[in-house]
Amino acid sequence: MRTVVSPWSAQEDDARTDVTCPQGTYLVDCSLVKGSIGDESDGLQLTAGTCAGYTGFKRQGVKAVAVCLQQQGLQFTTRAVISPRIPAKKSGVITCPDSHPHMINCVVWSGWGTSNIVHYPNVDQGTGTVRIDGGSSCQVYCEIYNQATGYCLLSAICIDSSLETGLWGGIPA
Repeated sequence: MRTVVSPWSAQEDDARTDVTCPQGTYLVDCSLVKGSIGDESDGLQLTAGTCAGYTGFKRQGVKAVAVCLQQQGLQFTTRAVISPRIPAKKSGVITCPDSHPHMINCVVWSGWGTSNIVHYPNVDQGTGTVRIDGGSSCQVYCEIYNQATGYCLLSAICIDSSLETGLWGGIPA
């Protein structure tokens, strides 16, 4: 496994910083490093091979951190899955497709901050990283103050069933 870290984002509201896994590796984890101004960010978003971190209204810089895995003889593929918009004061769930049934990372983003979002089962509310205990889905309650226009997005990394050994805690053995 290889960890790749983005540069610090700009210190302004909604600034984005990206990190992409090197060619020949797969994104298997996405997390956020925050500056020193408390527990606040707009969270994370995933796409195929890219982990994006966003600053919050306190304008502290953030870094996106990707963990990338090279196949090295293992046979597996990953797929990024993104939810539709989850309106404020509503629950949303994201589920892996049958072709990639094991969820190994789930994150949440909201342009209105992640500090007040209630996640199931557990979350680091300042970074938007949702902990999962194996399985194929994660859920969020989008508890944000801006009910008129506010929304949340879940995104996840799912892995196919050809990798059935527990290489790390997120994949069932």
